[in-house]
Amino acid sequence: MLTKPVSRTAFVIAKAVVHSAFLAVLVVAGTLVTWGVTAAVFGQAPGSALWSSSLVWLVFGVLFIALMTLLSVLIGSAAGAAGVGLGAYALVSIAAIWKPLGTYSPAALATMPSSLAAGKDVAVLWPVLTSLLLAAALFALASRAFRRSEL
Repeated sequence: MLTKPVSRTAFVIAKAVVHSAFLAVLVVAGTLVTWGVTAAVFGQAPGSALWSSSLVWLVFGVLFIALMTLLSVLIGSAAGAAGVGLGAYALVSIAAIWKPLGTYSPAALATMPSSLAAGKDVAVLWPVLTSLLLAAALFALASRAFRRSEL
């Protein structure tokens, strides 16, 4: 794959953008179908709760794409990277129990979509901002680590 005249940084960034865009398209398409079928079956569909929960979940998904991109660079085995990613998901889910992490950090995004879908009023600004900043940092670390790795 890297026989083309593309820098390693460009390769990692392109991979991150493509995976994130693909996830975004799937989430938007799935949300549209869900919204449409709900409206057809029940005569109405509460759009704001559905869309807000879906978009918050999308941010959480992009964060894990960033984490898995870094792990796939650092760990040679795909199964090893997947296992560490699964462990990270479990840790983030457990961390959401502690109030400060469950309010201001990316850990809040583990439970926030269900709260938003239920129509609860939830503060999303800090968890979304910290998640996007962490995702950018993880992509940058993956790019840096890939530049230094041997093929």
